[in-house]
Amino acid sequence: MTEIDELQRRITAAFDRIGQGVHMLDAAPAADALPEGALAKAEADVLRMELQAALAHSEALQDKLDGVQDKLAKAEPEISSTLVAELEEQIAKLKEANAELMAANEAMRGAESGVTIEQMDQGVVAELAALRAERAAEATEMKALLALVEGANRVASEEEST
Repeated sequence: MTEIDELQRRITAAFDRIGQGVHMLDAAPAADALPEGALAKAEADVLRMELQAALAHSEALQDKLDGVQDKLAKAEPEISSTLVAELEEQIAKLKEANAELMAANEAMRGAESGVTIEQMDQGVVAELAALRAERAAEATEMKALLALVEGANRVASEEEST
């Protein structure tokens, strides 16, 4: 639906420009009635006016772009140092838990007389610790991503209201 609205707006703008051009042609004396230099001057004046309008439009768009970029720079949330520290801590715990899990698995693989219940218990405990550490790291990562998304939504909302 927005594409149709945009096309309608563009067609209306084109008709307006055509109407202005026809109005200018009606108001201008006939080309054969003007000397050649006056006709070139009139065309140059029209081109100059169109160029000035295009430059003004370009400046307005640049100003709007600068404003949006400023809003984005201000709204982009900085992930706090505590969140980064928490994420690093969770990653360290995850590495430690995975190392314990690998050691428990190696112990069970290397058991010559069969795996004991204690080894199986150590393996299960190590695996649970690794899973918990992984989930905690994922939760911290999601907090960081959520902060970024909320910042982007805030910028989008502010832009729509202006």
